[in-house]
Amino acid sequence: MKSHMLLLARLKQISPILALRALFPWEVPVLELDDGTTILETEDGTRQLRDAQARPLISARPIGDDIQISVHDALLLEPNHPLSLCVALLGVAKNPMRMNTETLDDRVLSLDSAWCLLQNFKGKAEIAEDWHMDATIKVLEVAAEWHTLRMAVFEDRARKQQLDRIEALQYLVSQPGWPRQSVEKVSLNEEPRGSSLSIKFAERNWPTEVPAMQMNWQVAPPLKAAPLPKGKGASRKVAGVASSASMVPRATKLKEDVLAVLNNVQITGNEVRIVERLSPKLYKAVNDVLTEMGGKWSTPKQAHVFSTSPAETIATAIFEGELLTSKDYEFFPTPPELVAQLLLQVGLEPGMLVLEPQAGEGAIAMAAAEVVGKANVTCHELMPRNVAHLQGLGFAIERPEDFLQVAPSPRFDRVLLNPPFSGGKDIAHITHAMKFVRPGGRLAAIASTTWQTADNAMSRAFALWVEKHALATQQIGRGAFKASGTEVPTVLLVLQAPQDEQHEAVEQTVDELDELAAAFL
Repeated sequence: MKSHMLLLARLKQISPILALRALFPWEVPVLELDDGTTILETEDGTRQLRDAQARPLISARPIGDDIQISVHDALLLEPNHPLSLCVALLGVAKNPMRMNTETLDDRVLSLDSAWCLLQNFKGKAEIAEDWHMDATIKVLEVAAEWHTLRMAVFEDRARKQQLDRIEALQYLVSQPGWPRQSVEKVSLNEEPRGSSLSIKFAERNWPTEVPAMQMNWQVAPPLKAAPLPKGKGASRKVAGVASSASMVPRATKLKEDVLAVLNNVQITGNEVRIVERLSPKLYKAVNDVLTEMGGKWSTPKQAHVFSTSPAETIATAIFEGELLTSKDYEFFPTPPELVAQLLLQVGLEPGMLVLEPQAGEGAIAMAAAEVVGKANVTCHELMPRNVAHLQGLGFAIERPEDFLQVAPSPRFDRVLLNPPFSGGKDIAHITHAMKFVRPGGRLAAIASTTWQTADNAMSRAFALWVEKHALATQQIGRGAFKASGTEVPTVLLVLQAPQDEQHEAVEQTVDELDELAAAFL
């Protein structure tokens, strides 16, 4: 049940659960919800949820005593969408999935009741710490057990052990403040055909009825969208940008023993404590995961301390069974000496506009800001933890963003970058970044040496392009990035954007390189 609570705690509104209820044929179809979601019903009885752009999200088709649930691409591409969380909460493990209608309805109604109870315990708090979920779980477990016991009495088959347990539960709920201080009174209902128990919360003037429910099904892992085909067919135009498939990396799978520990950690505000004894090997693995999430070990507090509550981050990792790490993002901080070389090579001067397409933790951006000011430095970054770090440094970056999906704007005097390397990503980033340089401006980038040694069309084309437009190329030894966790050899490139009369021809060349890179990524 803990896994259900972790996901329910991430739902800010009950709207997606109500939307799922509207999929059943006996429910009145709500034409439109508050978030713009609409319900469409076809002649064969199929009901379909659509978003505000009229894209299909989920379809439910009645088949005899069953319902077939189908999740559409628009939702598959958004694993953190509230409806995606609801699909996982229902235990939909494959697409499409056929389930008994009564079973599915019972699950939806259980989620509805559990979410409402969780919100009552959460009260006015803005974060879902462990105690909110623990209190909800305790009440639901007692409600289910009380219902079973009362049914045994009602049907005249209760044994002494069950009668003793009835007295024990009656004593338990009579204790002041059970299960939390926000509770004034808990009443166990004798009639087994209604709600199992009632709770009077201190902040409410009416009791909350809690039905008996058995949330004993498994939460499903997130459904995956079908992979894009390779080759030219995978190339897309997004807001005028020629791009390959997204640069979002593949996540690292978390081992079952690590997930089990994460499922039992104690979260208090922005502090996480491991409450069980672990072997040194397992502790290191859990510590590495918490560190990747942004936690820093504090000996005085005996906890991993985060800048904000990590409850949602941990819940997401448990739910998805994986975590995007620094290595998955190919994040290797640029050493200070290389940052200094980048700035020296481009001749940075006060007042210039600077772009850092892969800003990381801001090593290059901060150095540039010392010359031109933070207001003149624009950052893009895909890794969420780094985005939060950049925001803390004072850079105006709103959200994680794939730079290759950003529409070009040739207005920057200087562009400085240390992009990811694998699969030609450095070529894709450099050629795209060149479209942001104003005529006569400069770009400095740290790249892999693969394009200098590989015998393929993309590398040969890039080498010719660099030869035509480079002001300088400087080989960097293997040990330059050792402190950052890699010893791959690199090369420093300094490229000059042409003046206006030549700019159109170079843009065409860059577009051709983009299309070539798309076939390799």
